[in-house]
Amino acid sequence: MVEFKDALIFIPFALLYNMFFHKMTEMLYKNTNHAESFKKSIALLLAIGILSMVIGLLIIPEHPKYNDPNIRLGILIGGLLLILSVIGNNWGNMGDMGKLVAIGVIIGCIIGVTYVWIDTVKLQF
Repeated sequence: MVEFKDALIFIPFALLYNMFFHKMTEMLYKNTNHAESFKKSIALLLAIGILSMVIGLLIIPEHPKYNDPNIRLGILIGGLLLILSVIGNNWGNMGDMGKLVAIGVIIGCIIGVTYVWIDTVKLQF
């Protein structure tokens, strides 16, 4: 079961995870012009966010070496925050098809986080 002390671990981990990758892309593309840097950083952050969600879902909770739910939830929530921040910053520049895909990705990510959260908390329905 996830307790308050666990939330004090995985929430800051997720926030630092998000800030780390934003700063990494900023430093990676600092020598390019603004328009090119903006496009490349959006693509890279979105890819990292989706990859983080996949990695978070693939961490097996029963495995003796990789069974820390705080790391798993931190990676998942960090990936979700990356995806949400990229989509939120670029929402005005997206077309209708891009917005539709973005909403689908967000729904999939929320389902993934909820699946892991229910699995971690061991809720009974």
